Amino acid sequence: MVRTLTADAVDRLDTTSLLRAAIAAGIWIRCLPVDGRWCEVDSAADLQCYEALLDTPGGWSHDWRWQGGGGGRLT
Repeated sequence: MVRTLTADAVDRLDTTSLLRAAIAAGIWIRCLPVDGRWCEVDSAADLQCYEALLDTPGGWSHDWRWQGGGGGRLT
């Protein structure tokens, strides 16, 4: 399905839109529970924003890193 999109459309694609298009195309989507924290990152700008929020005093309420762990950056 993604192969039918232009490179520009792929660059602008977010997870919600991808799932919506897949469902519209008749592709079955299964949900799985996540054990731990989760945060959607759709772009490099999202990642930079989240990392800056993690570095703020007091942290960020949507910190996806494991509690008690070493944290770390996504690469």
